[in-house]
Amino acid sequence: MEFTSRARQILMILLESGKPIPEQQIADSIGVSKRTVQREAEYLGSDLLSYHLELKRKKSAGVYLEGDSVDLLKLKEDLKQSAGTEITDKNLRRKYLIAELLKERIPKKLFYFSEKFGVSEATISKDLDAVEEWMEQSHIHLIRKPGYGVILEHNEKNYRKALQRFVNENVGDENIRALMKNHGQAMTDVIDSYGNRNIYELLNSDVLGRVSRTFQAMDEPRLKLMTDESYIGLMLHITIAIDRIQKGEVLNENNSRDLKYEPDEDYMLAKEIIHRLSEEFDLTIPESETAYILLHIRGAKVNYSGQQQDEAMGADEILNLIDHMLGVFDNETAYELKCDEEFIHGLMMHLEPALIRIRNDMNIYNPLLDEIRKEYPDIFGQCKEAAKIMQQQIGCEVPDSEVGFLAMHFGAAIEKIRECRIITRNVEIGVICASGFGVARLMMTKLENNLSRNVRIRTYGRDEVTPYVMGRTDFFVTSFDLEDEGMDYLKVSPLITRNELLMIQAKADEYSHIPKKQEDTDFTRQLETINELSVKIKSLIRNYHNYIFPSECTLEELLGRAAVLVTENQACAALLKADLLAREKVMTQVFPEMGFALFHTRTKAVKKVAFYTISPEEETIFQDESLGGIRSAVLMLMPAGAKEEQEQDKEMLGQISSAFVDDETFLQTIFTAEEADIREKLQTVLKTFFNDYISKFSE
Repeated sequence: MEFTSRARQILMILLESGKPIPEQQIADSIGVSKRTVQREAEYLGSDLLSYHLELKRKKSAGVYLEGDSVDLLKLKEDLKQSAGTEITDKNLRRKYLIAELLKERIPKKLFYFSEKFGVSEATISKDLDAVEEWMEQSHIHLIRKPGYGVILEHNEKNYRKALQRFVNENVGDENIRALMKNHGQAMTDVIDSYGNRNIYELLNSDVLGRVSRTFQAMDEPRLKLMTDESYIGLMLHITIAIDRIQKGEVLNENNSRDLKYEPDEDYMLAKEIIHRLSEEFDLTIPESETAYILLHIRGAKVNYSGQQQDEAMGADEILNLIDHMLGVFDNETAYELKCDEEFIHGLMMHLEPALIRIRNDMNIYNPLLDEIRKEYPDIFGQCKEAAKIMQQQIGCEVPDSEVGFLAMHFGAAIEKIRECRIITRNVEIGVICASGFGVARLMMTKLENNLSRNVRIRTYGRDEVTPYVMGRTDFFVTSFDLEDEGMDYLKVSPLITRNELLMIQAKADEYSHIPKKQEDTDFTRQLETINELSVKIKSLIRNYHNYIFPSECTLEELLGRAAVLVTENQACAALLKADLLAREKVMTQVFPEMGFALFHTRTKAVKKVAFYTISPEEETIFQDESLGGIRSAVLMLMPAGAKEEQEQDKEMLGQISSAFVDDETFLQTIFTAEEADIREKLQTVLKTFFNDYISKFSE
């Protein structure tokens, strides 16, 4: 029995359901009106007699098929055999329609697609409206003329890009990886495991397998360092290019004439790839193809931040671009992002190859794009605005795939900022034993080695737990019972078991999210804070020194010498030098126009906040180009300690930094290299800071 395509759709839906279905629901499923379903149903009654089946209606439930299960199964098998390529899901149908249009080189009429997909010509016409928008995004024109048919108008470059985009969108990275890894397996096995054979017909599996084997034989480290999306993008580009060249379709030389490249490592790698491919496929590959492979290499994302890319913009230009992009965020967030050296450095490394891709219209596939849009709509929206600023700066449109990668960088940094804004503080833990040393010291050492860093641990003898100590301590750890009912404490064994450590950490975590209790101990806490600050200031002034270095030393030599002089051992010196150089790499700290350098960093290499100056011999200038002819260098160091201590250290060093601008005589005094005079000036600056700090408590 022959059924119409629409009748087959209705019957398959009923057979799959096995229960009554409302006619409106059927209509929605196949994209027609309820009246159309009812009209088709009127003709089905007589057609179903040969199967001994009957189409029935159940009030308030819908229509269903009634008959023996054997007859229902026979109908289902007959429908499957006659179904052809009928596609009822409009999104899937449009996907197949794009595939058909990309494969066809001659005009096809609507009737051709109508028959192929089992829908009306009117439905195909609506589908083409949606498909046309997709094509325009790829700079391909959909030509529709009555009596002529439908065909695509494009140049070879845009056609290849559209092919690669379509494969990326519909095959997915994991399937491409499967195709590359299983090149010894029949292509059809891999395709059948994922379905959608028509889509894979656009990708020449034989070429893909041979390209994959060629890359593996090269054993090139730089290819291995590419991220999956960049490596797969290069593989797809080459596969499509080889397939098109074999069919006589080559890129116009004019398309690559504007591409600038030097005979560097990237260029030599591109030439080596072309050479290997030429041998593998016994094919002459034009120079224009080398240019585009080179672009893929230079525009590739890599798996480690140390990779140096040929820059589309200089470092200063990229930093300036980032500064403008941060303007789309609120002032507080923008400021914190600017202070995040890890974020700035990572974003710079991302933008270098990204700008190459964007300027050369190389759309990279972002497999997480839809998830990013859904899960982080606000950040994605802000990055869309930042992308508009990029577009203004470089004169090229930024695709959503690149916006998605920006959102990943910004999102991670913003999440870190939000976590920092959650109420967290240091937790004061007191360890009590009979004397305050001995067992208490052993317990304290074990806690310090196993608890998180946001705890301060002090030991007390039993008689030392005064109201003041209780006021400053969040909870106590002890090996015996305490009689004071107002004291929060945990009783543990002297050796502190693993379970007891977990209990202590859990209590510390709980206190870290509770604001510090404010009772009548405020004044004593203020006295303690002031005392700690005064000790820091006295230590900084006492330990200050002006070092004299050779005037011909370089920036790196200067930092290396200084690191050795101001740290306790070689390991700390190496760490401090590395931290200072990393900070300098993100943004220079040398200010030739002011005649000095302000080297500063937060580091684990020092235990106390410190201030030093460095002068060249004979009151001249530092002559090496890396130091820009400065007259003096300032070194300010802050230990990577607890957050509360860092805030106090930052304020103190910030006051010194401000003095360079507010008090011209301070910098002039440093230029004299007279240590006693500099120390006196430093003392004046810190005295003002100390008085201002104390005045806060009386506000």
